This record gives sequence, structure tokens and C-alpha cells, in this order.
Amino acid sequence: MDGIPVDGRSGVRHDARHDSGNVGKDDADAGLYLGLDVSTQSIKAVVLDAQGKVYGASSTYSTVSFDSELSMYGTQGGVHRDGTRVTSPSVMFVHGIELLFDKMRANGFPFDRVRAVSASGQQHGSVFWTRRGIEAMRQFCGHSHSGENGASVNSASTCLYQELQRARAFAVEASPVWMDASTSAHCDAIEKLAGGADFVAQLTGSRAYERYTAPQIMKIAIERPLDYRNTDRIMLISTLIASILIGDYASDDVADGSGMLLAEIQSEPMEWSDTMLRCVAPDLRTKLCERPVHSYDIQGRVNRYFVEKYGFPAGALVSASSGDNPNSVAGLRLAAGDLVMSLGTSDTVFGLSHEATPTLVGHVYRSPLAPKQFLPLICYSNGSLTRESVKGTACSWSEFEALVENDASSPPGNNGILGVFFLVSEIVPRVTHSYDDALFFDYAEASTSPEPLDPASDRVRSITHAQRCRAVLEYRAIAAAQHMAHLGVTPKRILLTGGGARSQVFAQILADVLQVEIFTQPEHNSAALGAALRARHALLCHQAGTYIAFGETVNHLAPTETCVAKPRREYADVYNVMKQAYERIEGSGVLGRPG
Repeated sequence: MDGIPVDGRSGVRHDARHDSGNVGKDDADAGLYLGLDVSTQSIKAVVLDAQGKVYGASSTYSTVSFDSELSMYGTQGGVHRDGTRVTSPSVMFVHGIELLFDKMRANGFPFDRVRAVSASGQQHGSVFWTRRGIEAMRQFCGHSHSGENGASVNSASTCLYQELQRARAFAVEASPVWMDASTSAHCDAIEKLAGGADFVAQLTGSRAYERYTAPQIMKIAIERPLDYRNTDRIMLISTLIASILIGDYASDDVADGSGMLLAEIQSEPMEWSDTMLRCVAPDLRTKLCERPVHSYDIQGRVNRYFVEKYGFPAGALVSASSGDNPNSVAGLRLAAGDLVMSLGTSDTVFGLSHEATPTLVGHVYRSPLAPKQFLPLICYSNGSLTRESVKGTACSWSEFEALVENDASSPPGNNGILGVFFLVSEIVPRVTHSYDDALFFDYAEASTSPEPLDPASDRVRSITHAQRCRAVLEYRAIAAAQHMAHLGVTPKRILLTGGGARSQVFAQILADVLQVEIFTQPEHNSAALGAALRARHALLCHQAGTYIAFGETVNHLAPTETCVAKPRREYADVYNVMKQAYERIEGSGVLGRPG
């Protein structure tokens, strides 16, 4: 930690000695820390003061919605869909960051007080740079954008995203994102070439899943060989944000990088796996950073363009970016026995471990907080958008909750009905197709007949809207309970985050199903909060010249968790029956059959 790391591919060293505005300890004590979260549907900013407390009137300082504020890209829910293929325009992420900074500047945000920045990004999504793209960015971000008397020359009329568009910076203009499910054949091929699903899981932390970066790279190399050959660097979406901030290639970090299916999960420092690289695409090592860096490493300093346009200090540091789930680990300040359920576009369940025990269910990533620490995780693609579809446009969220809580047709246990929802293809259990409606089961009969009820039957036709609303919530709780048990996880408490954390009814269902207390924090955007806390952690490590335990940098902060639901023991039995029924249903293979 004696200097700022060199990216082995870029050949550019971002050294403090080249900057006149270096950040010293006294500056850090009075500074601000900026966390950015590039999620599926939006970009958010959280700002912390020098003590690590939220700065500003709101916990989220500013937000940009892709669909409404960047409508020129034509996204719906932040993505483009073409069957099972799901992508987002790579340049939209750059445009979104600049628009976010524009809004913050208009609101009077003191960019000159920012001492360090870090970013969170939706995991697994990939960006394919061309050589002309990175050269254009280096030149644009390294040039002065001020004329005589400090007047802006280009920054008001020319933005970085426009420069990248002109340069055709991305060989693949549409980034494959985590929702993409078009690579089933490539997943099978990778596992076969590497030596089997078990081998891949033990080596990388996970078997091959469609949303992972490796099968996406394989698909592009096979189907678009010219675009692959024209690719100079492949990086994660989170790393794209660090790259545009420093004006050069940044490196993927170990936490997000371990979700690419390309690295050896147990190696320290973490290295790319020669076995996986050979299986995925030719010359792949030359298109990646030298190796993933620790999440608390410094990537460089905010580049000249952002310094001159927005007023960042010339010495403001940029720490390694990471994925949204790893950042949530930091934002929630996890302790032993804590389990996080992040309820968003995807639903994820995760905790921390000092041992990596990969299985064919779920994933094991590296932790962003410490070397040789791991992050077991389960991800579900049927999250908030599926719940919203079940709610329907004619029903508000308050009406949805009132139906679940008060309608006589939908008590806990749902009068014998268990619904399973695959409105989009699912990750766990692995279901590569989707269903137009839920699969409904009579869970009392599932132990002997794990077949879904006939959609045309009177039983299904009599299911009320209230029962459907309860079913989509109970399903998530039931499935998560069973999958966590398979990973050997027994939580002492659960921390909720994401948009779904605001639902008191959902929290109570989770408490009743899992029979543990449920907590939330005031800051629901834990990914952006985690990025800001990691920026502060990285600066402190950099100043110390050595790694400092993350906990030591946040222990002084007051606990912010609030218990929002306690388990009701009287419902433990009915939910145990439902869990046993679901175990039988999933184990039968009926959920993997095309509808």
C-alpha cells in the first residue's frame, strides 16, 4: 500500500506526486465521501461526512432514473429485452453518472470537499472497450477543459459520454446484464470443458450460471468474433465507473471479480484461472486486468475533466469499485450471525464466512472487507418486478399490503395454497424458461403429489387476488429458508435492505417463516452507502500504508438497526409444513419442466 497500484495492462501509474491537490489526513478529517450505486434501473449517490455519518437532508443525496431521465436509450426497467437476451447500453451508465453530477452541482453540492469516491454496480454485467475508446477517454480526461481566466472550453458543450459515443468506445454497445438468460448452452459447454459443474464450483465459487460474465464472453466470442477481436479490455459495470472517474482502465476488484466465473476463489492474491480462461475464449487473459485487486485498493485520482467541470479536488481518490451485494455487506456493517435479504429487482440472501464451501446451489464470492474472507450468496431473479406484476397496475402498494394482512382469504399459510413464481427465468432453482402465471400447489398434498394444480381447475380459478399477493411474498420467504438451510446457514437475525425492506407485511412474513427477528436500517440503499463507507476505508488504509480492519473504521458509528418484526410462534407449524412441501416440490424436478 506504499503507492497507488499500477494496472498491468494500461501502463499508466496514477501517482500522488503528479497531483497538486493531494489529500492529507487533516483534509480527510474535514472531507466528504461519495458512494455511487449503478443499479439495474437507476444511479444513486450517498454522501458521508468525515465521521461516516450521512451528509445532506436525505439518506440518498441524488438519483437518476434510466427510464424517465435517460429516455433516449429506450430502456424499460433499465434494460432492453429480446427474448432471454437482456442488455443495457454501456454508454448509458456513463451518461447517467454525468447527469447525476449535474443534478448534484445544481443543488449546490460541495464537490471540492470530496476526498474519496467509490462505486457499486450491478453484478456480472460486462463492458467491452475498444482501443480507440480508451485512447479517446485518456485524451479527453487528461486535457484541460479551461480557457483563459478559468473559463470552461469544452466541458459545458461536450461531455465524456458524447466523446465515447463519437469514438465508438465499446465493441459491444449493449452490455449483457445479470438478467440475461440466453447463455444456457454456453454454461453447459464451460462446465463440460472445465471438468464438470462440481469442479467449476470448487474452483471459482459457483457453477456456471447464465448471468455470469464468463458465458457472456463465450457467447460474444462465438457469435460476434469480429467484435470480440476488436475488444481491448473486458471489465465489469462497476469497474466501468471507476475507469471513467480516473480516465483510464481500472481493475476489477476481488469481490465483484469472483462473480465472473474466471478467478480461483481460494487464491490469495486472487488470480485468474488458466483453466477457466482457456475454456471461455481465445486470448482472454490479454483482455482482462492483470489480476483482481482488493476492494480497499486505490485505483487512481479523479481525472482532470471531472475536476474542472464539477470542482472535485485534484487529489480526490478513487477506490476500487465493487458489486452491489458486496457493497451492501459494507453498508449494513454485518456481524457474525447476521444474514442479509436484499429485496430489489433481484432478491439476494448473503452473509460472511471465513471459509469457502461452494456447492451447486448458490454462490461463494470474496468479501470486499478483508483478505481471505468470503461471501456466501443466493440470488433470485424473480424479485420486485415479479411482485409488482402480481400486484397489478390497478392496485397500490398500500392496498396490496392491506389485502395480504386483512383479507379473510389470505391468512398466514394462505389457506393451503403455495404459489411458485417464475415470471422470468430463475437462478435458484435453475429454471431457464418462464411462466405467464404462477404455479399453484396444494401444499397439504405435495408430499405425495408434487404436481401443480390444473390452471383450469375450480381450485385455481377460485384463488383470490389477496391470495396471489400473499403467495408471492410467502414463496420468497419459503424458498430462501430452504436454500439457506442447504448452505448450512442458520441466521440469528435478518437485515432487510432494498426497496422491499419498506414493507412491514413482507417483514412479518419473513419473521414468521424463518422464526427470527427482522431488522432494517434507515438507509435502504445499502449498496451506495457501502460504497461511501468503502471509499472512506480505502483512504484510511492508503494513509496508513497498510490494511486496517473495516470494523475499526465503522465501530464508532451508532447502531442504526430497528427491529421491525418479531416471529409469531403460533405460525411456525403451518410454515414448517409449507417448507417441507416446497422441498418436495423443488426436489421432484417439476419446476424445471417447460410450461
